[in-house]
Amino acid sequence: MKNDTIPAEMPQSGVYPIEQLKRCLSVTEVRFATATDNHRSIASATARLSGAETAIAAITVFPSFIENAGIALKNEEIAISALVGGYPVSHTYLEVKLLECAMAMENGADEIEIAMDMGEVVSLAREEAESEIALMQEEVGEDALLKVTVDNTLLTDEEDIRNVAMSVMRAGAGFLCNRRDYGSDFDIAVMSRAVTDYFAETGRRVGVRFAVEGPDIDRAVRYYRAAERYLPQEWFAEKLVRLEGSGFWKKMFDKVTG
Repeated sequence: MKNDTIPAEMPQSGVYPIEQLKRCLSVTEVRFATATDNHRSIASATARLSGAETAIAAITVFPSFIENAGIALKNEEIAISALVGGYPVSHTYLEVKLLECAMAMENGADEIEIAMDMGEVVSLAREEAESEIALMQEEVGEDALLKVTVDNTLLTDEEDIRNVAMSVMRAGAGFLCNRRDYGSDFDIAVMSRAVTDYFAETGRRVGVRFAVEGPDIDRAVRYYRAAERYLPQEWFAEKLVRLEGSGFWKKMFDKVTG
């Protein structure tokens, strides 16, 4: 279904102008979501990342680490994003999801990331999934940015991905995201068309975030350039384009801060 081929004109040498890498890094969300994360490692990584001249977009953690990241943060331009609501599968009580949203914001989260309930989506109970996102958005309100992750690999085709994306945006999400480890050129094209179509219909711009698989910066640069092809410049000007990963940022950060 998905075309993940690398365009012939895309260099694979890993040698890029430093300004290109800075642009990529500036839209990057760095995710810490492994079993070995701990309060000390989160604080150390946050201090290092937020002390650099080129600021990343966000640091993403589980709720128990929000306060640690906030204390260590040196640059207030960098958002602290919390993974809540039974992330990454969303299979928990709605009351727990809403409470976790409230607690995350109370502890300092600037952004709330949830996973769309794909069980409801694939069973065609999509109105229920959309309604739940709307309730989460109501809980978040204006106090934080709500980001919703969709596992596009469970959807059947381009039209299905677009329909689900529209559902997420109708529910009030501020950012549409694809699932970590499943980024592709196909996703970038379809998601970009969905957010621009939604803007044409409603006048509201929704952000879009693309997962970057693996540790290589080539893939991150490739996705950034693809986003430049598919999205109007207004999305970049309003900081509505992001990349997300837990691997590539290390090499890119080292090259930029070198």
